[in-house]
Amino acid sequence: MTPKLDLLLINPGNRRETYQSLADLAAIEPPVWCRQMADFARRKGLGVEVLDANALGLGPDEVADEVLTLRPILAALVVYGHQPSATTQNMPSAGAVVRAIRE
Repeated sequence: MTPKLDLLLINPGNRRETYQSLADLAAIEPPVWCRQMADFARRKGLGVEVLDANALGLGPDEVADEVLTLRPILAALVVYGHQPSATTQNMPSAGAVVRAIRE
């Protein structure tokens, strides 16, 4: 029997869309905030996974498929950036992921 997945933290991102021809040169930030939240939730006894869609190169439909496969009680998108405009750049892909999950 597989353990119950209480929380799936999703780091969205679409480097191809955001950086276009420079996508291969753009750095992939580690999902620091996802990992910190996951650690906190695990310490409280919850089953937690992090899906780093940005690093894995997953599009919105692929993220939605993972959510359906994993069947978490709660799926949460963690949208952030360490440089001033990074959160704004991540919003279009975050919105696309939410729409794909809803469908």
